[in-house]
Amino acid sequence: MKTQMTILLCLLTSIIFSQEKNEDFLIEKGLWSIEGEFSINSINSDYPNDIGNIAREDFNFNIAPKVGYIISDNLILGLGIGYSYLKTEFENENSNDLNINDSKTNSIEFFPYIKKFFPVSKKLALHLQGETRFTFRKNTFINYYNDERVNNSELLFIGIRPGISYNMSKNILLQANVGSLGYQHASSEVDDVETEKSNSFGFNFNTSNLTFGLTILL
Repeated sequence: MKTQMTILLCLLTSIIFSQEKNEDFLIEKGLWSIEGEFSINSINSDYPNDIGNIAREDFNFNIAPKVGYIISDNLILGLGIGYSYLKTEFENENSNDLNINDSKTNSIEFFPYIKKFFPVSKKLALHLQGETRFTFRKNTFINYYNDERVNNSELLFIGIRPGISYNMSKNILLQANVGSLGYQHASSEVDDVETEKSNSFGFNFNTSNLTFGLTILL
């Protein structure tokens, strides 16, 4: 937790001082932006125990195109859509047999956003993206008895996402985003029966949330 707060403090301090030192980084008012974020992760884990071995395989894919308009210098207002796929497989191997559990999750999301750039140098800027994100998620779980359960959930996120932008050329930016700070409401149903509702607020800084993207200015 201390590490997360230190990183957040450094980010905010850099933003404040960047306003005083350098205003060279500029995205001019009146342009359109086309953005795309992409991430892919694959993790394999083994957990040996006294009666056998548990193996876990995770694969995650995420893509989120966005279109925006520069309403003021270094300020973008836009709309994004996203799709993500997550597959998790557990193999529980013991002396008698092999048990396999399989989980697949598909998510679709929509998010209006506003993004502000804070210049650090002529080619580098920090940015904060404020957004309201609606997510619709379907999870299908199959256990080793071949029983299937379906979990449908809806999520609402209101908050900000920090990141950094590098000006590769006059009309192309390379961007990286990680973590979020905000409020989230979630509700879920299992086999059409409501099972859970939750509300949370907090700062989530996790390298698994790291995404890279390109922005094209037109």
